[in-house]
Amino acid sequence: MKGFHAMSNKFHVTIPDNDTVHTLSGYQEVIDTLLWGLREIGYEVSFSCNYLLPDARNIVLRADSASSALLETFPIGTIIYSLEQSFEMFLTPEKPKDAPFARIWESYRYIRQNFEVWDYSKKNIDAMLTIESKMPVKHVQIAYAPILQRIVRPQYQDIDVLIYGMPNDYRFDIFRKLSLMSIRCMFICGFYGSARDEMIGRAKIILNLSGEGIFTIVRASYLLANRKLVIADMHPDLHYEFDMLEAVKFCPTEHIPFYVQHWLSNDNARLCAENNGFDVISRRDIRTILQTALA
Repeated sequence: MKGFHAMSNKFHVTIPDNDTVHTLSGYQEVIDTLLWGLREIGYEVSFSCNYLLPDARNIVLRADSASSALLETFPIGTIIYSLEQSFEMFLTPEKPKDAPFARIWESYRYIRQNFEVWDYSKKNIDAMLTIESKMPVKHVQIAYAPILQRIVRPQYQDIDVLIYGMPNDYRFDIFRKLSLMSIRCMFICGFYGSARDEMIGRAKIILNLSGEGIFTIVRASYLLANRKLVIADMHPDLHYEFDMLEAVKFCPTEHIPFYVQHWLSNDNARLCAENNGFDVISRRDIRTILQTALA
């Protein structure tokens, strides 16, 4: 490893560039929150894609996409901020035979044994701790910063329901059922920044759909910060964060179309739910969370 020249007031946030539009754009709000929070608590901070600074303490997002060979070049003192569902990798006793999973498996284990890890999920952390290591693992929640409040709500919202993310049969099936109920809905993929935010602003409800027992807190937190009503699919094996049960409206998949209809029919109740969701997420102040992680 390269040597680490500690600078108590300087952090650098980075993410590996794997040449897909979804990698950087999908985590932009988390990056913005980290940068804002670190500055607010008194640190000098910078950001770049695919580049680490030798004279700063680096915080790397999506390091699971890096090979073990690349991880070995990371400076001592680097922090890995894990934002993926990684727990299954840590609970796998033997190296997978499938080549892509084998590479990720090696990366995760190298990360655990050589770097301080921040993770948004307590379930991930419990799994990480099954691997012996002297390196710390800290719970750093997906959090709120005022700069996330940037979606403009038009006077007239002409989209009843918005679904966005990668297409799959599960999401398309719910989209089809909503369409057959004459609900004005849109499904979009690959839109980020102002183009995506404009459509979010026009929508009365956002569906946060997984179908795989995963609650995508990164997406939901941004919506809650902008006072959007979020409905998410409920699964028996889903690991919920307690406050999200209060902020997000969870519903079994088979009832989602009728649950959507219920919230569309009551503007006052929907407004109260939007404000409540904002109140919940805004209690996750990124400044407090970072101060605790860096103490």
